[in-house]
Amino acid sequence: MIQLACLCPTEYVKEYGLENVLAPLVRDLKSIEVTGIEIERDGVKHTFTGSLSMIVTDNLAAHSIGGFQESFNTLRSCRFCHVTKTEVKTHLRASPESRRTEMSYNQQARICTANPDMAGIYGIKSCSVFNSLRYFHVVNGLPSDIAHDLFEGVVPVVLEKVILHCVQSGYFTLEELNNKVECFPYDGSDLVNKPSKMKTDVNQFKVKQTAVQCWCFLRLFPVMFGSVVPVDDKIWSVLLLLADVVELATTTKVTSPLCHFMADVTESFLVSFMEVFPDASLSPKFHFITHYAHEMLEFGPLIHCWTLRYLFIYGNLKKKVEMEIEGSGASKELLCTRACELFGIKDFVIHIWDKGFEEWLDIEEDDIVEANSKVLITKTKVPAEELDTSMASSATSLSTDDECNSLTSVGYPKTTQYDTIIRLMLEKYPRLQAEQEMSCADIKSLWKYRLQYKFANSRKREDNSIPAVKARKRKNNPEMQPKAKHVAPQWGMENYLPKRKESEDDTSIEIHTTWMKAEITKKKPNYQRVAEAMSATFADRRRLIIKESSSVAKMKELYPWLFEEDELLQEFQRIEGRSSITSLLDNGLAKYSEAIVASTKFIKKKHKLLADALDKIPLQKDEETRKVCIRRAAILAVPSLLQEKVENMLVTDDQADTTCVPVYIVAKEDEEDGEDEYSIIVDGLTVSTTSTFVGAVANYLAVYYCFNLAYPVCLKKSLQFFQKVILNIQDNLQIEKSVVRILDKINQILKQAK
Repeated sequence: MIQLACLCPTEYVKEYGLENVLAPLVRDLKSIEVTGIEIERDGVKHTFTGSLSMIVTDNLAAHSIGGFQESFNTLRSCRFCHVTKTEVKTHLRASPESRRTEMSYNQQARICTANPDMAGIYGIKSCSVFNSLRYFHVVNGLPSDIAHDLFEGVVPVVLEKVILHCVQSGYFTLEELNNKVECFPYDGSDLVNKPSKMKTDVNQFKVKQTAVQCWCFLRLFPVMFGSVVPVDDKIWSVLLLLADVVELATTTKVTSPLCHFMADVTESFLVSFMEVFPDASLSPKFHFITHYAHEMLEFGPLIHCWTLRYLFIYGNLKKKVEMEIEGSGASKELLCTRACELFGIKDFVIHIWDKGFEEWLDIEEDDIVEANSKVLITKTKVPAEELDTSMASSATSLSTDDECNSLTSVGYPKTTQYDTIIRLMLEKYPRLQAEQEMSCADIKSLWKYRLQYKFANSRKREDNSIPAVKARKRKNNPEMQPKAKHVAPQWGMENYLPKRKESEDDTSIEIHTTWMKAEITKKKPNYQRVAEAMSATFADRRRLIIKESSSVAKMKELYPWLFEEDELLQEFQRIEGRSSITSLLDNGLAKYSEAIVASTKFIKKKHKLLADALDKIPLQKDEETRKVCIRRAAILAVPSLLQEKVENMLVTDDQADTTCVPVYIVAKEDEEDGEDEYSIIVDGLTVSTTSTFVGAVANYLAVYYCFNLAYPVCLKKSLQFFQKVILNIQDNLQIEKSVVRILDKINQILKQAK
């Protein structure tokens, strides 16, 4: 039996809070838990106690009741697990490790209650009032609603994509689809729930059906058109997998093996869906179904927990109210009076559903609801007073054109301009020359190189705004607009300049950065929380580096964790968008290292570091050690093959003070103890330290991307070889001819080896 327990207008919930509204119900439930209900039968008194088993509701209400964030565009939009928004496409099977627990929920709720700004990190606003019950907790008491998740979420999306694919493939037309839907021999409950006709315009086609209509359509659609679709059609297979998921989700009998099978089928469906629709965005409902297998073990058949069981009561209430509105014109007072008479409830508030606005609208006191008419009830108040500018930023101001001076600059200074700048700089700051034990000519060459490097970085960061850079990069007329199609990611990076996550704002970013500065001073920092904070601040960090050209020193002050090896490598993966630089480097060296070493026979004069590395290879008996030696030799051989200097990339500890390049590796190698240390130096600052040579090279290459640095002229070809050949990171810039020539030789060696 279904009975009405409480009823409350939405505005009261907003005004008084859900906790206060539900307080009487929770109080009664606590009484049932402790005191129970006493019933007398045949002169004997019996006491029955009980508790809340589950709360059946849709997703939005479940999040509201459970204390979770009510927006599904947050960092964590799932009430069942801790999977983040960016991980939804990769976590296609629910794991016990990521599942929310009562302990984690309570800890996070306490943090978010004390600091509401942290709600975006955990997806929790506050602790639910229902958690005060003895035997209930929202983490284990808010089952999924298959009506909203499947039949009003996943199923319509998949049906729409599959139908459009079938139409575009010529299997059938939308007119044939409607004819089949209309003429199909339905039976039983399908006669009532049969799908309605759909639009025949491909550009406007949508699967808009009720939940039971979608269920009926999904079951019968393969019967209707299965004979005209090829058996090996992968997109059609996605639909069949979804039908299996729905069949298992709506079962009335649950066993443990069935639930494990359900998890397998759900994962297969999601994997197949992502393969055939790689650009499709997965809504939270796609993720929710990954938890069905576990929920079926906890709650039993989910079809017993869906909201359609309770919509009959709501449907009758809705019909009665609509009949009163449609029957005759009425004022707000009259409608409220009739509603109170019908349902015996005082202070009844009525809203009108407006199809144009697609939302519920309030009825004002003077508004008249006319019979059989669409009423738009909305009031917009425009403030009569002037705008308040007291909150305007102090960093901005307004000026007229005649108050401003316009200065022009160049993207590519001439040699005479460089000479003038260096001469004036050394005259004004003599210590710049005195600090270096070099001749005057060498000092000028050094500073010219440094200035060229700075200009190169500036052009790289602002390449979309400097006409001179545009003109040099574009083969056609500079006045022509570049084609919009097939544009490679900027500098080969998927997330070169990403947008800030919707869950973050200036306040939350400030909280994250402040917390990270304090956390790095601790002996046992929370590395998981650090990773989450670095991910949350990623877009702001990229903006500082690219748009504001922040120095490495400033970035170390703001984000000290970026100068730890693990976070530096993770930063590259965030920018690249797919793979870690260590895996890219490992794959590239596995493919090319032996061929590169073989090509060193073309080098007439080998650098000492390279010669030593080559000499060690034949001495190694252990296969793993031999592989390490080959990869070291291959890396050191690249600059020599391209007629560049190894010492511009790698120097020993005693040579660090004499190097002229701004980015380099300092090696402290101890052959006796075997304790090596490699440091990556950028503009005189140590960015990271590692114990392996290949790891140091990975960090070295990652630095260029993480800090958006231009390749030095003296190593441009070598770094381009590492990027485009070893790492296989492609951009829209032309590859150097010498790199192509060396690559051809290496490929010939590989071909001969086969």
